[in-house]
Amino acid sequence: MRHLFKKSISQLLNNYVLIGFVLIILFMVVFLINSSIKVQYSELEWSFLRSNVLDATVSSNHMIAKLENRYKLYDKQLKQEEVDVAEFLLRQGIKANFGVVQYRFLQVNRWLELINRKLINLIRLLTGEEPLPTTADARALSLVGVAFLLEFDNEFTKAVILYDEILMEKITDSRLYDLVRLHRGFCFAMLGNESVANYEYDMVMASQKASDIGMTAATLKQYLKDSKIAKQKVLASNADALSQALKIAQLGYCDETDSILNTITSTSAYVQGQKAMIRGQCYELRGNKREATKSYIKAVAQGDDIEVAKNANRRLLLISHQLPGEESEAIEKITKKINEQLQDSIFTSIASSSELHAAEDDKSAEGYVKALDLSEETAEAKVIKAEEEQVDSSWLAELQELHKEAEENIAQQILVEEEEVVIVEKAPPANIISELDPIAPLGKYVTLKTKDKVFSGVVVSEPGAMLIRLKTMIGVVAIPRDQLK
Repeated sequence: MRHLFKKSISQLLNNYVLIGFVLIILFMVVFLINSSIKVQYSELEWSFLRSNVLDATVSSNHMIAKLENRYKLYDKQLKQEEVDVAEFLLRQGIKANFGVVQYRFLQVNRWLELINRKLINLIRLLTGEEPLPTTADARALSLVGVAFLLEFDNEFTKAVILYDEILMEKITDSRLYDLVRLHRGFCFAMLGNESVANYEYDMVMASQKASDIGMTAATLKQYLKDSKIAKQKVLASNADALSQALKIAQLGYCDETDSILNTITSTSAYVQGQKAMIRGQCYELRGNKREATKSYIKAVAQGDDIEVAKNANRRLLLISHQLPGEESEAIEKITKKINEQLQDSIFTSIASSSELHAAEDDKSAEGYVKALDLSEETAEAKVIKAEEEQVDSSWLAELQELHKEAEENIAQQILVEEEEVVIVEKAPPANIISELDPIAPLGKYVTLKTKDKVFSGVVVSEPGAMLIRLKTMIGVVAIPRDQLK
């Protein structure tokens, strides 16, 4: 009997030793994981500097690239197709950083945090303590990822809502806090609120000084200053209102652009098409994709320039990839039907490339959303999500009507481009137009000289148009004004 008692005591002690050993191992695992996560949320070296996920340099390049693309368009008058292709490539490249990679990081990071939290809460349960609350930095990090994606798609107002929500958290990491303020300032700059943008940039520069975030704030502030000077030069120039509106829109000043466009009273097809194209650019910049879509289709339906129609259709294709499923499919279908008439090779290249990336992008986006803790989603974020999921049937019906008008208009323009031009008898002496004489009078017979060609014919475009169209003996030709010699 005594032998059995000693044996049972020995087994019990062995069990306690085993349990104690397991608990020690658990404590060590919890300590190591907890220390790792503390480093991630205190210094953010791994997430910011090594993973290229919340890397300040990556996000800074994203913001600066947007400004550089717009400023180069204003400064050098790049061909629209070059801008469209560059933006498409930029979009695909940044999606790789802000979509797939960021999703993978958040997925792994959340699994680590989940394991860490479960172990700690299990031990707290055994000891009768309350479970750990979610850290402010963890909540902020999740919302930052969502805000970055909104910002990338020009949803600046929605991004600001999330950044404001993040700043209400008690963030312990100064780098994360200043990164949020940097992006908040950038969003306000893109929305036209320079005073708030400059204030945020100044605060970040004072806090971060010579760090990459501080230097990015200084760069963005300089861009804001340069664009303001450029805007003042445009408004002080003698250029016609349409040219002014185009350049002001390229600089991102949409309120001023609207004011200028409202002063234009011409009802010609050329002017109406250009106005719709410019308004579409501004709506897109403001993140209003539905209104941008309508404006771009109007540019195709109301204008008389095939090149403007091609540019507008490319923009429609790019926007279609940023809208919810049913709307995206409807708009993409419209763009492809329009291109059957336009036969735009650049559109075809963008469409084929985007289709290759579509499946991967959709998969990463779905996984990214699943990686977020939706139980902690803010009220504002839920509203944003609900708005994105709504499909406006009346809006789609209006687009279909505009699409019919666009197809009819394109058919007419193609006929005009292919018609035989009547030879002008006894033409008056040619008016030679140069950079010093920017007026191209409507209905006049003129001679235009470019670097390697000379064209003579009747002007059929509006005075001061950036693209001068002539009816010549070989057909209708379009000559960019900046190519005149």
